[in-house]
Amino acid sequence: MLEKLIQKYRSKQEIEVLEVKALPSDVITLKFKPANNKKFRYKAGQYIYINCPEVSKKEWHPFTLSSAPEDPYLSCHIRCSKNLDWCYPFRKYLNPNDDKIIRYDSKMNNSNWASKRSPVKSPSKGKGKKKGGGRKSGSKIQPAKKASTTININGGNKSAVPYLKIDGPYGSASEEVFEYQSLVLVGAGIGVTPFASIMRSMVLRRKQQRAVGSGGVPMPRTHFFWLCRSRFEFDAFKDLMRNEISNSGDMARSFVFHLYMSGETNISDPQFQLELKDYGRWAQLFTGRPKWQRIFQEIRQENLGKEIGVFLCGPPPIAADLKKCCKKYSDDMIAKKKEGLEGTCFVFHQENF
Repeated sequence: MLEKLIQKYRSKQEIEVLEVKALPSDVITLKFKPANNKKFRYKAGQYIYINCPEVSKKEWHPFTLSSAPEDPYLSCHIRCSKNLDWCYPFRKYLNPNDDKIIRYDSKMNNSNWASKRSPVKSPSKGKGKKKGGGRKSGSKIQPAKKASTTININGGNKSAVPYLKIDGPYGSASEEVFEYQSLVLVGAGIGVTPFASIMRSMVLRRKQQRAVGSGGVPMPRTHFFWLCRSRFEFDAFKDLMRNEISNSGDMARSFVFHLYMSGETNISDPQFQLELKDYGRWAQLFTGRPKWQRIFQEIRQENLGKEIGVFLCGPPPIAADLKKCCKKYSDDMIAKKKEGLEGTCFVFHQENF
């Protein structure tokens, strides 16, 4: 009961939707921010609950924040395939015409309209027509475009803006990444989101340190493993990995990207051959599944005498393999201390929804 009361209080916080972007593999990016320029304090790797009254008034679903605390906005990457009974109607509510990008001009003087207006009827539940709220529209929405759509709500049709509620932030195991000097991050599919937030936070922290001329705390040596069915899923965070990290000298020395494709791939496709050259400049691209025994042996040799944080956001079968390897390739720390030696230890952390 106490948790529900806290959730009810937190959900009154008004938010402004800034952008909805469609990505490959039925993933959407939702960008938003608290209304009235209020602060939303959270740590990289934390998650929030989202409620969309139009889809379901009582259902709250957890999504990891893919933005960094240093960003001027909040963002979530959400998989919305047709077999999901809440996420797919949510996607159709946010982007009924399947545009690549929908942007909202959120420069408005009064943000209280969002909590007072009646919910918009979702296209997934009705005939595709939206009901307006309690206020009259002063202007028309721009017609949808295939590439992108910009909706002007500055004194215009505010009922066109999605009405959402959020609750959070909530803690997760990924918060502890900054406690280690060496990291192994493993994300499966959309499970990459907490690590995207962490990596982006590292990038922005480094930029802030450069701006003030400070060396700052050194970046942890990070091996990032991302397991996807196809190479198109890598597009969601390719720019972050390639442009923000790999093209930055000191950041590139701290990161090693290991990308795995488990689905069917036509390696003779000319387009794929061109992409292989690009991937080869900043990442290691594999087909099939990772051989964790080999990987842990190599990482152990690279980090002898250190404590290595292993973080997973993915399914239980991968967790079982990682737990087994963490135990097998970790030293007996009690025996090492008695001998006055520093042992090598893998510390496993897992999260999944």
